[in-house]
Amino acid sequence: VAPPENAIEIFDALVFDAMNADFPLSKHHNTLGYRIGHAQVIGDENYRLSEILESRCMDKHLIENGWPNASKYMKGKTMTVPYAFHSAFWILFDFDDDIIYRAEKMKEESGLEKKEDDDDYDTYDQNVTKSEFQVFNGLHYGYLDVKEMRSLSNCHNNMQNHTGFNASAYLVSDHVKVKEGVHKVDASIHYYQNDMLDVYSMNDDSTTSLRDQRISFIESMAEIKVLVDSKCLGLSNTMYSMMAYYIRGPENECHVLVDECEYWDFANPLILSYEPGDYKPKNMMKIEQRSQLDNITQFPRMMRKYIKFHNKGINFGGRLKDNVPYLVYQCTDDMVCGDWGERLMGMVKALFLAMCTGRVLLIDSTSPVPLDTVLNPGFIAWNVAPPENATEIFDALNADFSISEYNNTLGYRIGHAQVIGDENYRLSEILEGSCVLNHIGEQKGFGYMKKKGLLLPNAFHSAFWALFKIDEKVLYRAEKMQIESGLNENDEELEYYGIHYDRRSFKERETILDCHENMQYYMRFNASTYLVSDSAKVKKWAHKQNPSIHYHETSKYSVSLRNQRISFIESLAEMWILVNSECLSLSNTMYSMMAYYIRGTKNTCHALGEVTCSAHRSKKYPRLLLYEPGDEQPCLGTSKYQRKKCKQELDEKLRIFRSKKKGS
Repeated sequence: VAPPENAIEIFDALVFDAMNADFPLSKHHNTLGYRIGHAQVIGDENYRLSEILESRCMDKHLIENGWPNASKYMKGKTMTVPYAFHSAFWILFDFDDDIIYRAEKMKEESGLEKKEDDDDYDTYDQNVTKSEFQVFNGLHYGYLDVKEMRSLSNCHNNMQNHTGFNASAYLVSDHVKVKEGVHKVDASIHYYQNDMLDVYSMNDDSTTSLRDQRISFIESMAEIKVLVDSKCLGLSNTMYSMMAYYIRGPENECHVLVDECEYWDFANPLILSYEPGDYKPKNMMKIEQRSQLDNITQFPRMMRKYIKFHNKGINFGGRLKDNVPYLVYQCTDDMVCGDWGERLMGMVKALFLAMCTGRVLLIDSTSPVPLDTVLNPGFIAWNVAPPENATEIFDALNADFSISEYNNTLGYRIGHAQVIGDENYRLSEILEGSCVLNHIGEQKGFGYMKKKGLLLPNAFHSAFWALFKIDEKVLYRAEKMQIESGLNENDEELEYYGIHYDRRSFKERETILDCHENMQYYMRFNASTYLVSDSAKVKKWAHKQNPSIHYHETSKYSVSLRNQRISFIESLAEMWILVNSECLSLSNTMYSMMAYYIRGTKNTCHALGEVTCSAHRSKKYPRLLLYEPGDEQPCLGTSKYQRKKCKQELDEKLRIFRSKKKGS
């Protein structure tokens, strides 16, 4: 409807004012009407959509319209960016027939659909279009936002695996050569052969006619319509791409970020939120990483100093500076790197090795998924590309040699086989060895060893959170696995217990039931339990015996690379479920102990299954456990004497093993 003729003034109604939290509501409240230009809406100086939805202005509006519990309503899905945008778009707009017609013609000209007579396009019903009969997948490639062009072909293959049938794909991109190259690799990926104009710079291009600008503008919206109608949608980190996602609806069963397409389970798509200026879309579900050390001041002084030292060795462009000593931990496709427990222990050992020898730690781990797609860098930029000439693998942790053996080498690699194994230094040996002692002695003296910062569990805890932050896809998958297990059917925050059962370390499966009951007695409240186990039969048996013990019925994955990757991510997700449990029962495995180390020893409720759960009910659970790969069972006890005695026994066994191996 035409605005009043006297409505000519443009107001900064959405500019952020830190001194006035009610600014969007009160600034122009007494003005009958005003205009707001695009520059007054988009930009970091203006309120974001998420801020408007969560503002006092919206809160007051909800209360005035019959929502007395406005805060609870605000937390619902309908007031988050993806859902709010979706409903707002369809209240405001309907695709014009010209856009629908142009979208169909572009698909036809791309080869996605067979050519038919134009008579078929004379009239359109907004609710029934040809797109509903032509099943295809959609891909958007943002030139600066998708790391590798081959991700598009991989993404299309995974979409076909998910849907269970072969379908062509329509590729939208601002890069003509990318479209041509992808189609050449995979002929089932089609594209419209146009030189898309940059709608942001149209006004600056004097050679572009107004008619061509309008055509390009319409075609740009038509291609959004094509993406909206796709069966599966691959997104890039751009606002254009996210528009298609928002318009089609966040609950559409199949969408994924192209960069993560190869490793993600399409059956459980993320609910994504993205606004102009964001680096990448984030998961709408705010899952708290409550065990995380999220402030550098929380780390021991030695770790704080290394974080600063490490990051000084990295350029702003994300490259290692010249002549900076470095160490590369390597786990690639041709290596057997073990499960999450052994991998994480290997990386932490490499961190302390790099720390005490004055090197920048880099991690080159690509098997079965690139590590930074499931564990993001924390305070240390370990995912910087290693120097090209760093190819040689050294036995830097071999117990037959001094840790300082390679101090005169600028940089080298250390493989997983050179980290884990009885022939190599254990983490406790590194922490108590001369390399670390000399390192901290220069900073704070020998007395520092007596503090908790260098006891194995505490050292591992601080090292993990210095290195890593759990990726949102893993957090989301953990949340979904809880829901699918029946533990959290209402998708709400809840308190629960965690049990890890391993057939090799539990003699009797009845121990699971004992642990569940004993944890409830200790914590003084009834709660359900999430059971992680490598035995499907044991999980079913435990749930049958006690329905409050839940488990995730993991699929029987084949040995295909994609399914290996999904299983790998789910293994980490279940470890995270154990980390966040109120009380944790452990088995004698490195996987189980990782959950204990990551959650931190200050968490006061944990039990060692066979040792403590089967005993009489007691509130005296051990507060400190020491366990490394190769140990038969953890050292436990609340006194220093007990832990020292246990450790001496383990060290003696290790000494005998190494002497025999050296003699042979």
